[in-house]
Amino acid sequence: QFDLKDNGYLGQTITATGVSLGRYTPAYFDVVVATTPQIEPSCNAVFTYLGQSFAFAPGAEPALQITAYNAKGQVTANYSDALWALSPSASSLGDMYFTDNSGYSGTLNTLTAGSTPVVTDSADYDGDGVMTVYDTSLEYSKIATPATGAGNGSPFTADVDIIVGSSVLTDTDGICYQSSYPNGCESFTIASVQGSEMRYGRLRLENSFGPETETLRLPVIAEYFNNGNWLVNTDDSCTAVAFTQSSGQITLENTSTGNDEQDLTGLLSGIAGSGTLTNGESANGVIAVGPAMSNGVAVRGSVRIRLDPAAPGANWANHLNIDWDGDGDIDADDRPSADLFFGIYRGNDRTIHMREGF
Repeated sequence: QFDLKDNGYLGQTITATGVSLGRYTPAYFDVVVATTPQIEPSCNAVFTYLGQSFAFAPGAEPALQITAYNAKGQVTANYSDALWALSPSASSLGDMYFTDNSGYSGTLNTLTAGSTPVVTDSADYDGDGVMTVYDTSLEYSKIATPATGAGNGSPFTADVDIIVGSSVLTDTDGICYQSSYPNGCESFTIASVQGSEMRYGRLRLENSFGPETETLRLPVIAEYFNNGNWLVNTDDSCTAVAFTQSSGQITLENTSTGNDEQDLTGLLSGIAGSGTLTNGESANGVIAVGPAMSNGVAVRGSVRIRLDPAAPGANWANHLNIDWDGDGDIDADDRPSADLFFGIYRGNDRTIHMREGF
């Protein structure tokens, strides 16, 4: 914006005040990674289950330094403060993509690309600012059947490319990122973001037995698949579970067969249990069941307890359920189960018979 004044035109003074030429804009942006992103493990700073959402670690979210340049390759320092026009919205993150480099046979899903990008350090008249994307949420889908070999469910390191689309890096004046000005707008890639081991997990229930007069406790164990073997996930001290019969998460099936055994399904109610696993296992069993009482007397029998992955509150199902019924998919029909035996002698797990011979 400028003023004009001419005192020499036929003795007259001619003026023009506040003549505007419009906005001065840079020619293009250059972009570099300001902060190297790091994937945050979802459990104990060690691992994430396949099917479990994960995000970038606090302080290590995707952040880009964006610098304005003129056509001669000089920094446009006045692109700053109120004249800074690059302000992408949350909707623009539809042009932000995540691709997998790990070789895993499942897919990498974007649950949330992020909230509205935050621009900082753009008001000090040095021509650059930092754009950070928060609240990103991703997950690796869980394949139905794990197998030995790379990419088939054994533990692997998450490895993600972040592609920031050209529309995210274009301001309201149409100025955009160009790595080779003036060849046109481009996307920018943050390559090979890592930070978490991925594990194929399952939640398993163990059988329990004891006198019909006692409460039985059902052990709950988190395991992961590793080259054909299921191992107790001793790194898992973060999985919280809460099961209730009233919500439909727990269902019962009669398995009593002996003449002195009864159907216990109608005698057991209010079954519930909650807690957080420690080193992959529940301390003293999470679910307490029984005893089964009939007319004030404890009765003998067996019952199968099942967990329903489709019931409300089954927050374990996405990442800790597997294809239990072997039909090639993981769905509501796949229900972890275990048998409880009330008053049925099963034998001693560890009995050593000794004798001395002379």
